Amino acid sequence: MFSSAAPQQILIFAGNSHSLMPFANVHQQTLHYAHLQHDDKPHLILINSLGTNLLIWSQLISLLSDQFQLLLHDKRGHGLSLLSQHQPTIDDYADDVIGLMDHCGISSAHVLGLSIGGLITYSLASRYPDRCDKLIFSNTGAQIGTLEGWEERIEAIREGGLSGMGEGIIQRWLSDSYAKNNPHAAKGYQKMLEMTEQEGYMHACRAIGMADFREAAKAIQHPSMFMVGSEDIGTTPDFVKEQAAMISGARYHEISGVAHLPCLEAPEEVALLIQQFLI
Repeated sequence: MFSSAAPQQILIFAGNSHSLMPFANVHQQTLHYAHLQHDDKPHLILINSLGTNLLIWSQLISLLSDQFQLLLHDKRGHGLSLLSQHQPTIDDYADDVIGLMDHCGISSAHVLGLSIGGLITYSLASRYPDRCDKLIFSNTGAQIGTLEGWEERIEAIREGGLSGMGEGIIQRWLSDSYAKNNPHAAKGYQKMLEMTEQEGYMHACRAIGMADFREAAKAIQHPSMFMVGSEDIGTTPDFVKEQAAMISGARYHEISGVAHLPCLEAPEEVALLIQQFLI
């Protein structure tokens, strides 16, 4: 396994052509995105987890930008994207991705979805199969938890705010060893979480609770790969392995020593898995 180094200088804008901090009007939503263009390389879309923004891909970008054109964005109510005026569903988040693809002139792309991003990937693959090439599901499943459980989290946020839950959520995001060896990074990622618009976070929680793509997963024909951290206590290795079994021919990889966000803890290993699967 590759060693997990502390995050280096953030590198978001790379490649041969890019726009600085672009925004797009997609379905009357103001979305913040980054489109990293690089010659005629294939496109790879990276879809963030709950409570994060596109900065979580910073380390992967420096490892992948020579092989792929990359499209990243902040979900509604996350990062610099504006809050939705209504309760969005996972399909709404997926429609936003399609809108950004249209905005950027991307006909089809590989898709990597992390956590809630994986649910969005299921929606894309089942509703827009011709727009998706290969699929990568990271630390996710076709149904994550129950609506009752997510409503309990929403109520806890209403009472104590995201800052009141920040430390506990970070303990699920990152392995104990990573947080101990990289305390400043752990604090930084907690700050990212706590800066997320509270209503946007709660919208996403409810969308997760309402989502069930178990039947849709069985019909997916795209080449697919699942990855998970061995220390993930939310979407555990056993759970993700079961999800992989729903899609015919899907690959499964467990990344040792990391938790819910392998792209932060083991970017080199994640990049290698991506390259081996997509190239």
